[in-house]
Amino acid sequence: MAIFDLKEKTIQHPEWDKDEKVVIREITYAESAQLTGAAMGDLLMGDMEDEAKRKRLKMDLLDMSASQIGTLEAAIVSWTFKRDGKIVPVDAKNISALPGWVGDYIAEEVESLNPKPPTDAEFPVSSEIVSSGKK
Repeated sequence: MAIFDLKEKTIQHPEWDKDEKVVIREITYAESAQLTGAAMGDLLMGDMEDEAKRKRLKMDLLDMSASQIGTLEAAIVSWTFKRDGKIVPVDAKNISALPGWVGDYIAEEVESLNPKPPTDAEFPVSSEIVSSGKK
């Protein structure tokens, strides 16, 4: 598969009706950056120096729900979920209204299709390179 051909995957949970499916895709770099920015909200670099603000970060300044819902909105190509016999549009409002376990399942599948890059702990920088000043 060519690098610019985003992978897609059709998912179906065993608890869903047999005709309920969701098509998901990989997230682009720009989408990923935008979603990270959405989670940061009003956080400014100077806020990291303010001890009181640092303590509140978890509750007040970082809105992870915006990132999580945005990720699903970007990754879901289509779904066959219905309300009153009509397919419900894929949008932030309807994603937010999903039962928690359904949203969690879709999010897990999206994450498996969009693996995170390896961390420094998984691929440590060679001490030789660091100490010699080479980059």
